Amino acid sequence: MEALGSVRRRSEGSGYYDAFRGRLMFPIHNESGQGDRLRTRAMKADEQPSTLNSPETPIYEKVHSI
Repeated sequence: MEALGSVRRRSEGSGYYDAFRGRLMFPIHNESGQGDRLRTRAMKADEQPSTLNSPETPIYEKVHSI
């Protein structure tokens, strides 16, 4: 789950935390139909950022266009 970016290691102490806690998650599929990343939407109107994408991971590399 850490490699997918859905949990993150705590900076202090040990363990992990849910990177998308309190958010509605939408899987994004690649050309082969496999889910390889997430896009999330805040459930509360005042939560920022309102949308959040999963980070680059070993199974998903963002393509940077010129």
